[in-house]
Amino acid sequence: MKPWSEEELEYLDDSWGRVSIPTIAAHLGRSVNAVKCKAYKTNHRCHIHSGSFITVSELAKALNYHYGIVCNWEKYGLPIKRRKSIKQYYKIIYIEDFWEWAKTHKQLLDFKRIEPLILGNEPKWVSEARRASVEGAVNRKPWTKIEDDRLINMLNKFKYSLDEIAFELNRSEGAVKRRIYDLKLKQRPVRRINRKWTENQINKLTDMVERGYSFEQIGRALGRTACAVRGKYESLANPGYTNSFRNGKSDRVFKGVSWRNKEK
Repeated sequence: MKPWSEEELEYLDDSWGRVSIPTIAAHLGRSVNAVKCKAYKTNHRCHIHSGSFITVSELAKALNYHYGIVCNWEKYGLPIKRRKSIKQYYKIIYIEDFWEWAKTHKQLLDFKRIEPLILGNEPKWVSEARRASVEGAVNRKPWTKIEDDRLINMLNKFKYSLDEIAFELNRSEGAVKRRIYDLKLKQRPVRRINRKWTENQINKLTDMVERGYSFEQIGRALGRTACAVRGKYESLANPGYTNSFRNGKSDRVFKGVSWRNKEK
């Protein structure tokens, strides 16, 4: 068996985990088994787990999200890459790239579900985003009879808005709307009067989004519904998009985290 040269070992070190094993073997003029054996003897980790990246499956487990949800984030710009080991392709992501993406997509993530340091060293902004996530946690357990009675009582008074009811019941606004529908209630929350956004409110909105607060938390801070906050944020992130989208004339790529994302 031909001895390994220093140049070959250096190439193996540099390429392992980045280049497929057959490609390494072809470059070195060696068999795939020879490359695998040498990698094992020189203490290289399993090929797909080498380097500064992890598989998307491992990322999903670390974040406590379903694998399908994490894969779906790719349409929001999550930089997933493909790597080939022998015959199988893997979806991988560089940890540094994930954090860079997460910084501008905090509204998609529930940071309290992410164990501190599970992905190694974290950017400084993550700790505040995790704290905001903990502070904004809402009740997701099944509705009780007492909660249903409180909901009906507040609706019957015809003076509480959706965000006020959600705050009192410690539920998300979406959960309250869904419960009203499930109970087949005719009453509806009082609509808030439309108010013009001030420059200070817009600055606070963008600042809180940047720091990782949810739309509901921001709405409470500004005295607005989460829906209104989300709508304003989307219009700021996508100038001129909303009206053209509603008219069915938009060919622009939507930037943000909205369910209204229009795919080509």
